[in-house]
Amino acid sequence: MGLPLLPSDFDVSVALADDRDERFAQLRVVGVSLRRSFELTHLGAANPKSVDALRQLGWRKGNQPTISARVEWLRANPAPKAVQTVVVPAPPPAPPILDRAGLLGLMGEVTEALSTAARTLSQIGSNPKTISRLRADLIVHVRRLDRLKPAHIDIEGGDVAFQSMLMNARAQWCSCEHVGGGV
Repeated sequence: MGLPLLPSDFDVSVALADDRDERFAQLRVVGVSLRRSFELTHLGAANPKSVDALRQLGWRKGNQPTISARVEWLRANPAPKAVQTVVVPAPPPAPPILDRAGLLGLMGEVTEALSTAARTLSQIGSNPKTISRLRADLIVHVRRLDRLKPAHIDIEGGDVAFQSMLMNARAQWCSCEHVGGGV
C-alpha cells in the first residue's frame, strides 16, 4: 500500500490552499523539525500537547502527499534570495548654534517657567516639600545663569517671600551693584 496519488489539478509550484500547511512546508524547507513545524503552524497556545504527540502529528502532516510534494518542490526550487539593501541613516541634523544671547534668552524662559510653577504651587497650597524642591532647583538654575552673565531676572509680582529669598541667594555669590554687593 503506497501513498495516495496527488489530485490531478494539484500544482506544486502554487502555494497550498491552507495557509497553515504552506507555512508548515516552508518551515520544513528551512530545516525546522516536524514536531516544531506542526507546533508553530497548527496549534494555538491554548492546546498544549506532549512532545511525543507533537512529533507524531508533525510526521503525519509532513507525509501528506500535497505537503510532501510541496516541500520537495520548494527544496528543488529555492526562492530567490532577497537583495539586502543597506540603509545608511542620514547624519543627524547639526544642532542649532546658540550664541550667548540665544542661550541667555533660553535660560531666561526656563527661569520664568520655574518661578511661575513655584508661584502657582504656592497659591494652590501644594505640598511644601515639593515647593521647596522646586525653589531649590530655581536657585541652582539662577546660579548657573549668573555664571554666564549676571542676568538678574526680576521675578514679577506675587511671592514676596520668594523674591527676597532669591535676592538673598544671589547676594551670596554675586558682587555686582544690582544686588548691593557692589565692586
